[in-house]
Amino acid sequence: MQISSRDIHAAIAIGSCFLLFGTSASLGAFFMFRRSYREVNNWKTASGTVVWNKFVGATQTSDSMPHYYPTFQFITDNGKEITSVGSVCSSRPRYRVGASVKVLYSPDNPEKAQLNSFTDLWLMPILLGFFGLAFGGISLFLFIHLIIYYLTK
Repeated sequence: MQISSRDIHAAIAIGSCFLLFGTSASLGAFFMFRRSYREVNNWKTASGTVVWNKFVGATQTSDSMPHYYPTFQFITDNGKEITSVGSVCSSRPRYRVGASVKVLYSPDNPEKAQLNSFTDLWLMPILLGFFGLAFGGISLFLFIHLIIYYLTK
C-alpha cells in the first residue's frame, strides 16, 4: 500500500504534537511530584479543622459548575493559629464543617499550608504522568511505524 507524502507529513505533525504534549505533561508531573515529595518530607504536620467551604460560583469562573475549596484552621508548633484555603476544589464540599484534617505547613512560612491528603498531594502528578506516558507512547508508535514504512519501502 502506497502512502502519500501528505499522509506522511500529517503523521509527522501529529506525532510531533503528541510528543510535545506528552513531554510537557511528563515534565509537569515530575515537578509536581517533586514538590509534593519535598512538602511531605520537609514540612511540619498538624491537626486541623475545616471551618468553612469557600464557594466560588459559576459566574466567577469560566466553568458552569460551582467550586468549593475547604478552608481550615490549625495551630503551629509555636502556638500560632493559622487559617488557610485548600488548593484543590470540588463541585461539592469534600469535607463537612468541623471535620478533622491533617495539614502540612512550611516551617519557614506557616501561612503556606495545604491538606495532607492523596487528592491534594498526588492526584495531579499521577494524572499528568499518565497523560504524558499515553501521549508519548502514541507518538513513539507513530514514529516507529513511519521508520518501518521507510525501511521497507
